[in-house]
Parts: sequence; structure tokens; C-alpha cells
Amino acid sequence: MACYFLLKKYTDTSYAKIGESFKQSKRAVMYNYHKCDGIFSIPSFYKPFVANLQVLENNVVNFIAKLN
Repeated sequence: MACYFLLKKYTDTSYAKIGESFKQSKRAVMYNYHKCDGIFSIPSFYKPFVANLQVLENNVVNFIAKLN
């Protein structure tokens, strides 16, 4: 779920293309992306998940920055 969310957030890759990479349907990717987005709207209910996703997101951003 986190991978789908971060790939969609930081790249211009379509839901369908992300799904192909993970052997998942476009619909599954969309569902998981929006599920993560919803979790961020009420982070107090999902503190451990949000904390882990923020660490992962920081690492992804640093990785992308090093590529450029």
C-alpha cells in the first residue's frame, strides 16, 4: 500500500502502470493509494502506520534527490 502511494505521489506514473509492476490491477492500486491518503487525513488514529510511512517517504525522497 505504501509503495503505491509513494510511487503515485512522487512520479507521474499511472495507476495502471504501477499495477503492472506489482502484478496488481489498476483498481487495487487506486484503492490502496486512496486508503493511504485517507489515513493521512486522520493520522491520530493510525500513529504507527503514519510514523513508518513518513520514515519511508523521507528515505524515498532522499533516494530520488541523490539520483538527480
